[in-house]
Amino acid sequence: MNESEPTTNPTPQSRDDLVKEVAEIRRLRKGFDRKGSQFGAFANADASLFSLGTQIMSEVIAGAALGWGADALFGTNRRWIVVGAIVGVIVAMLTIARTAIKLTKRQKLEDAKRREERSTHE
Repeated sequence: MNESEPTTNPTPQSRDDLVKEVAEIRRLRKGFDRKGSQFGAFANADASLFSLGTQIMSEVIAGAALGWGADALFGTNRRWIVVGAIVGVIVAMLTIARTAIKLTKRQKLEDAKRREERSTHE
């Protein structure tokens, strides 16, 4: 048998060694678990930001579309489309402010829970 070829039968290990190895693998995999890990928090944050971005874009487009409809209805020339787009931008800014306030409150609650858990473990 050539030294560069892998062996098909690994060296038998004791039960305690296997239990330790499985525990180490589980500990390492925990960081990649989506529940309660930093990786999961980043994935959720990306999804939330994507959702917020599409909501903001749709608010501006909806305002412009309503303005375009008003222009067509009243026979004006690009007056209401500008007003609708400005209103859409204002609504989008309010959405950003509401979301920021909600996320700040949630973060404060999570920080308080972590501090409480640390104080009970000590």
